[in-house]
Amino acid sequence: MNMRLLSVLGALIALVLLTLSCGGTEGDIINVPVKITNATDIGAVAFDLVYNPYVLTVTEVKVDELAIRAEAGFNINTPGRIYIVVQNGPPINGDGILIRAYFKVLDYAGTSTLTLENILARNVVTLQYVDTQSSSGNFVAAGMTVTPPVIDFSQ
Repeated sequence: MNMRLLSVLGALIALVLLTLSCGGTEGDIINVPVKITNATDIGAVAFDLVYNPYVLTVTEVKVDELAIRAEAGFNINTPGRIYIVVQNGPPINGDGILIRAYFKVLDYAGTSTLTLENILARNVVTLQYVDTQSSSGNFVAAGMTVTPPVIDFSQ
């Protein structure tokens, strides 16, 4: 074999091994649950989910177990930020998953913090705003692992 052929073959093998070690394939979709804790009679929740737009791009947002009969609207006009509103359902009580945001993975070597900002929540009985705290989550592409962000209502 000539040296040029061996060089091309070596480069091809290296590319295949690199692709296999990345933990995903082009177009993988992950879901990011947004959890809530200590909710009592929550009628509506609005917030921004902030992420790294060089690592992820949002494809969809759906309500989950605690808001199963509610409506979820979302706006993705700003890369790296999803504005999400959950409303028009029965009161939200307890702990669990409020919504799931679905993302296409763009960078298999990247990471993204998943931060909740501008959280507004209203009590369905009193119509008063409810104080919240939040904790960030993260996504690590190498292992395709997600730690969900959390909204806590235990003020």
